[in-house]
Amino acid sequence: MKKTIGLITSLMACFVSFSQTAQTGINTLLPQQELHIAGTPSTTTAIGTTGKNVVTPTIRLEGLNQTNNTAHPVSPAISTLPIYATVDGNLVLGTRTKVITQTLPGQDAITATAYIGVTGTADVVTTLKTITFTIDRISLVYLNANVSMSYIGTISTPSFAFIDGKARRMGIQFMFTAAPVASGVPTAVAFAENSNSYTNGVDGSTIMTGFFYYNLGKAIKLTAGTYTLNISGIASANGNSFQLGYGATATDAVNIVAIAL
Repeated sequence: MKKTIGLITSLMACFVSFSQTAQTGINTLLPQQELHIAGTPSTTTAIGTTGKNVVTPTIRLEGLNQTNNTAHPVSPAISTLPIYATVDGNLVLGTRTKVITQTLPGQDAITATAYIGVTGTADVVTTLKTITFTIDRISLVYLNANVSMSYIGTISTPSFAFIDGKARRMGIQFMFTAAPVASGVPTAVAFAENSNSYTNGVDGSTIMTGFFYYNLGKAIKLTAGTYTLNISGIASANGNSFQLGYGATATDAVNIVAIAL
């Protein structure tokens, strides 16, 4: 009886040792990893019109399909999403694209006209819109703003067209006012700008009618965290005073999209 018990104990110990070190193979007797799914020949099947393919052999998780997981959109019927690992090692569905803000046709991103009066030699910067957003992983963030500019003239009531032939500078810029320290992104420093100069030497009593539009786009790689972005109007004239207005139209637009890397 003692010999029998000893033999069973030895077999159990060997089984436990084997289970702790063994690798699992599917369609193979020689797995090369903890889980090895083999299969030949490999085939590729298009997933509808998504531009992606299923390569077999593959793994199917029913909990991640469109019926059982709300991360998938209800429509279209064909949907593909990337899988991410959480800090605990859990697999979850996610989307690579995050729309932070968008201005649809017929909408206006800057609802109040911002007037700037320039009298000295320094740049005059006026915040037109502030947007705070959070991204949860490293992303390439696309920033775009389309801002109207008008009411260029003398600082007076009423305002008149200036006729001195001297140049005035105007435009828009992007600036972060808050960013995670670990991101390395400087704050209170303009990192993108679109500007030009304007001058007039023709005699007249009325200011220009109509609008200029400044379009500014920038792609920037950002780490996870919360950021605050200012979209500002900028003007200067080296002592040649003038005024102008930003955002007077109903078609100013701001669009920000993050693409996870």
